[in-house]
Amino acid sequence: MMMIIILSVATMCIFLAMGLYILSLNPGNKVNLAFFATILSFVLSNILLIVIHAVSDEATAVMIYRTATSMGILFFTLIIILITYISNIFNLYNIRRFQNLFLGVVIFIQTLLICRNYSLPLFVELVKIDGTWRMVKIQEEAHFFLVSLYWLISTIIITTIMLLWRKKTKSLREQKQAAVLLGTFVSGSLIMLIYMVLIIDVFKLIKYPIAGDASVVICIWVAGFGYSIARYRFLSITPEYISSELLSNIEESVMLLGPDKNIITINNSAKEIIDGRDSGNVTQFSKNIPEYDIIDEKVNALLDGSQDNFTYRVSFNNGGGPTRYFDARFSLVRDRFNDILGILVIAREDRDLNQLKTIHKITDRQMDIITMALSGLSNRELAARLNISEKTVENHMINIYNKLGVNNKIELYNLVKQYHVGGNPASA
Repeated sequence: MMMIIILSVATMCIFLAMGLYILSLNPGNKVNLAFFATILSFVLSNILLIVIHAVSDEATAVMIYRTATSMGILFFTLIIILITYISNIFNLYNIRRFQNLFLGVVIFIQTLLICRNYSLPLFVELVKIDGTWRMVKIQEEAHFFLVSLYWLISTIIITTIMLLWRKKTKSLREQKQAAVLLGTFVSGSLIMLIYMVLIIDVFKLIKYPIAGDASVVICIWVAGFGYSIARYRFLSITPEYISSELLSNIEESVMLLGPDKNIITINNSAKEIIDGRDSGNVTQFSKNIPEYDIIDEKVNALLDGSQDNFTYRVSFNNGGGPTRYFDARFSLVRDRFNDILGILVIAREDRDLNQLKTIHKITDRQMDIITMALSGLSNRELAARLNISEKTVENHMINIYNKLGVNNKIELYNLVKQYHVGGNPASA
C-alpha cells in the first residue's frame, strides 16, 4: 500500500507540474486555464483518495470521499469543456451559437449532482479493512446510478467530440493530437469498464474494492495529454515558437540583436554563416567580416536612435571556406512605447556577385578589396585594414582592373553594379 501511495504522489506531482507549465505559457488563455483546472481537479481528487486511508474516523472518511467524488464529477465536466475549447468543434461544424447552451447544460447537471452528493447519505458504505477504506455495498442506488450515468454520458460525449475533431480538422498536428488523446481516453475507459463491471460485479474477483482504486485508470487519460505536449506541442504553440518556426523557414539570414549587440534569436540560414555556428555576441558572428568596424559604427548609430536603418554589403568567411557576400539590411526595432528593442538584420546572399568572381577569376582577397574600395575606403585605409602595405594594395587594384577590363574605381563601380540587383552595393 505504501508503494502505491508513493507512486501516486509522484504521479500527481508530475501532472501538477504539467498543468502549471501549460498555464505559465499563456495564463490569460481560456484553453490553458481549462487545462490547468482539469489537471488540478484530478490531482486534488486523487490526493483526497490517498489521504482518506490515513484517517480512522468514519465521519471524516465519509466527508473526504464525498469531496473526492465531487471533484471526480467536476473533472469530467472540465474534460468536456477542455475538449470543446481545444477542438473548437462547434466552429468546425458551423454551430457556434449552440456552444454556450451545451456547456451551460453540462455545468447545470454537474452542479445538481454535486449538491445531491452532499445532501444525501453517502451512496456507498465505507468500512476500514486492513488499514484501507473499502466500499462494501451501495447504499443510495439512485444517486449511484445518476453519478455513474453522468460519467458514462460524459465519456461518450468526450469520445464523440474527439472523433469529430480528428475527422474535421485539416491540421495534421491536431489530427495526431486527437488520435493520441482519443486512444488513451478510450483505452482508459475500457479498462475502467472491465474493472467495474466484469472484475467487480460479474466475476466478483474483488469483494470489497478500495476507495478510489478506479481513479488510477484516469492517469492513462492524463498521460495522453503529457505525451501530446511533448510530442506534438499540445497547447504549447507560443508566439515564440511560431516566430522560431517562421524564422527557420526564411531563406535569408535573419538575426535579431539586442541593445547590447548580443543575438536574441537567429534562424538556420544565419547559423550556417556564423563562425562557430553559435549565437554569441556581435564580435563572434562578425570576426570574419572585413567590414566589421564600419558596420559597428553604423550599428551604434542605430542604437543611439540617430538612424533607423542602413544597408551594407558584407562578406563572411566561415572556417577558411570560400568567402560569401551578402547584402545586409540593419533595421532598428522599437516597441509600442518607442523604446529600442534591438536591431533586425536580414542578409541576402549576393550570388550574382559570386558569379562575377567565377567569370573573371577574382580571388577572395581581391573581392575583399573590391568590396571595401567601393565602400569609400582609400588605398591607405585598405592597407591599414588588411595589414598589408599600400603598394600591395595598389598591385591588387591593378590586377583587379586588368581582370575586369576597367581603368578606375568609377568604372569598377559601374561594372560591379551590373551584378547587384537593387543598385548601390554599399549604401547607408
